[in-house]
Parts: sequence; structure tokens; C-alpha cells
Amino acid sequence: MITTGLLSTILNPALGMLDVAGGIVPRAIDPVTLPTDERGHIFPIEWWYWTGHLATAAVGGRSDPFGFEVTVVRVGDPIFGVGLEILAFFSLIDIRRREYIAADRLAPIGSYGPTGHGFRVDLAPLEGETHTWTVESTPDETGHADYTLDFRTATCALDLRVSGGKPAVLHGDRGVIDFGGDLTMGYYSRTRLAATGTIHDGVAERPVTGDVWMDHQWGPPRFFGRRWKFFAIQLANGDDLVVYEIWRRGFPEPLATIGSRVDAAGTATAIDPEAITITDAGAPLPGGYPVHNRIVLSDTPRTELLVTPYFAGQERRPVRPHGLYPAWWEGACAVEGTIDGRTVSGRGFTELAGYNIALAGITE
Repeated sequence: MITTGLLSTILNPALGMLDVAGGIVPRAIDPVTLPTDERGHIFPIEWWYWTGHLATAAVGGRSDPFGFEVTVVRVGDPIFGVGLEILAFFSLIDIRRREYIAADRLAPIGSYGPTGHGFRVDLAPLEGETHTWTVESTPDETGHADYTLDFRTATCALDLRVSGGKPAVLHGDRGVIDFGGDLTMGYYSRTRLAATGTIHDGVAERPVTGDVWMDHQWGPPRFFGRRWKFFAIQLANGDDLVVYEIWRRGFPEPLATIGSRVDAAGTATAIDPEAITITDAGAPLPGGYPVHNRIVLSDTPRTELLVTPYFAGQERRPVRPHGLYPAWWEGACAVEGTIDGRTVSGRGFTELAGYNIALAGITE
């Protein structure tokens, strides 16, 4: 279980990096260099995040669509003696049957180990379980990386090999983003990787292929006073978009807006924050989640997209005790719209954090 010191550090939005006397010690985020920054960093919060859209091999002329999410979170600060833990979140999304199956684990830092420029995480089975959860990153000297994702519960499983794809995108200023106020974080994405492997949907094991998105972020813990909308979009024309808008809870204006456009050849372009507009396009779900969104990018090429969940029931409520948000919405979505007037479609993931805070007894 997360220590009291760690819990107070990551939940208090007024705190930064704490020294032993309780003072604030600023610690700069350096520009991202790959493959070196694929591994863990000495910061209080860090996560590696994979989402994907998979399709089963056709049986009787039908291929079924699935989504998934895997997140590994490293929390704690060894410099100041705050205990380190590893959290892992896994979900399998059956889009045709509208089923969302989720599980999570909490483990000591020994579950994480560096391997060259990469890392490996092995989370031992909990009581009543039999399968170790494994994530392995193996980057090469060019900055590309391959991943193994192996997760199994009593009701579903995911076993993927993820590789290839476009070069990594360093967001913001060489991989350092403004997260609102004086808060910065390291951040890069691998927006379209190829996946092969199997899933188990509770009925049978099924071969799958598909596209995967990977994010890696790290920095100080104060973002827990934040609320954000995050969109990872893969369009059918080969373009990818990341759009991120961040607020301080209880304030109407965003603290920061971030966007990057990646064309089919893998060339990334930062989007001017002034060119990004995100508006609600439907009634929110219980918990206040605005899952229907309209995104307008007024730069060149002008882009107008409607992002709609495949189904509403994709709220994430972890069951293991930890100090992160008590719930968030992390769901597979359909995307449709236009680029310079030409019709486009695609799919993506939306992440909505800091909304259903009543679960933690917080009011605004």
C-alpha cells in the first residue's frame, strides 16, 4: 500500500519536490533524448501508457473490433526518501458487445527493472490469480522501440508484440510541455505502432492485429489539482493527432493547451495552442464526464472533428488502494469530420481526468 508520505505528497497540489525539511526544491525537466529517456526518471510521478484498436481474425466473414489500455505508473521520490511503488491498469474493451473489463495491480518498486535503455515490469499475481503481468520495452539506438504487453485476469487476457511505426513525437519544446502555471512535464508519444498477438474475450483466445499508441510522461506530482481532456486520434488517411487541454479544477479557463499533428510519413508539427478549440458536443455522463467532443484546429490544414465514444460505460474505477484519482474516463472512440473540407474518419482514445471527484469527497 502507498505510504502516508507519498500519499500526502502526490495529493497536495501546493507541494513540489519536497526536501527533508519540507521545503520546495525545483527540479528541471531536461529536453527529451531517445533512447535514453525511454527508461524511468527520478521524479515523483511517471507513466507509460499504451492504447490500441485491434481486430480479430475473420471467422465466418466477420472480424470483431476491440480496444485496450495498459498503463504502468511509477510513483515516489527516492531522493527524498518517499517510498516507490508501481501501479498497473489494464482494460479490454469489446466494442461489438459494449463490454469494458478492467483490472489493476499495486506492487513494490522491485517490479520495475532497467534493461539497457529500456525496462521490464513484472507484477506478481495477487491472491487467487496465477499470471504475472509483464511489460517490456526494448528501444534501439535510433530511438524506435518494441514492446511486449502480457496481461491476464480470470476473465480476459491480452498478449501483444508491438513494434515498428512512426518516429517518436517530442511534444512542446523538445519534449518538455507546459502543464499549467509553473508546472512542466517530460512528454513524448509513439502515435502509430503495429501490434500482433492474441486476446481472450472471456469465451476464447483469438488472434488479433491492430494499431497502438504509446505515451510516456514524467515530472512533479502537483498535477493532481488539474482536470484535463486528452485525445489520441488515428485517422484513416494515416494522420495522427494529439490534443490535450488542462484546467485547474474550479477555474473556467484552461491553464495549457497542447497539440501535435503527425502526417502519414511520420513528420510531426506542433499545433499553435491558439488554433485549438475543444467544445462539448453532447450532454455529459454521470460524474460530469464530457465524452462527446468537437475539436477544431484552425491552422493549416483546417481540421474539424467530432469524437464520440463507441459506448458510454468506459469509466475507470481502480479497486487497489492508491493515491491517484479515484476514477477517470478512458475510452475508445469513433472520429469523423473534415480536413480542409475533405471528409475523414478514424478512431481514437479519450481520457478525462479530474471529473468524478465526488468519489474522493472533494467538492468544487
